[in-house]
Amino acid sequence: MNRFVLFLATLLAVAAAAGSGIVGVRSETAQQSTQNSIAALQTRAIALERQAADLNRQLAALQTTPASEPPVPLFPVTSTHEEPSTPTLDERRQTPEGPVLTNAMRDVTLTLEPCTLATRTLRCTFTVTNHSPAEKKFVLAVGGSHSEFESDRGGANVFDDIGNDFLSSGGAVGNRSEPNCDRYQPCEVLKILTPGVKTSGWIRFDAVDPRMASIKLLRVKWSDGEAWVPMDFRNIAVTRIAN
Repeated sequence: MNRFVLFLATLLAVAAAAGSGIVGVRSETAQQSTQNSIAALQTRAIALERQAADLNRQLAALQTTPASEPPVPLFPVTSTHEEPSTPTLDERRQTPEGPVLTNAMRDVTLTLEPCTLATRTLRCTFTVTNHSPAEKKFVLAVGGSHSEFESDRGGANVFDDIGNDFLSSGGAVGNRSEPNCDRYQPCEVLKILTPGVKTSGWIRFDAVDPRMASIKLLRVKWSDGEAWVPMDFRNIAVTRIAN
């Protein structure tokens, strides 16, 4: 009997010790699991911080725009107020500020030479060159009632620096001339141009304003047997000479 009681006591002691060991193992396992979870959360937190830093840098880059390129709004606002537009380079070139003394069209180049003013007679000289491989007809129009700036018909005309315009009265190309032309029908000075040869000519304007200092626009009109061709020359100096 005593031996049996002693055996039970010993068995209970062993069971208690085993239970304590199991509890200890479970406690250590739970502690290790907790530490692993904390480490995983810390790693995740570090990754999230890095992502947040990257997003902040991208946002700052989007909000920073060079001064020369204004930011484009996500929702453009249509304004009823239109700012005055700045003329383009092509628009500014439509009316040159400097002298325009050469013009070319239909294989013909016309170069303006000095314009002289004696009392009230203005005379502008020029050279004309045929660049085609064959002889070419050149008809200079002088005078005529249709010699207007808004018309391509009629003879040469001039617009001075004080607002006057004058119709041509005479002209010549080479040794062909029409010195006295009226206002009703343009005179036609016909000359056959040899290829590559500069031919001299002149245009005369009578009863001009003696106060003029320069020519703002000289429009020469000529034909090669088809339609009249206007050629414009601008900002031309005028040299005064004695009679």
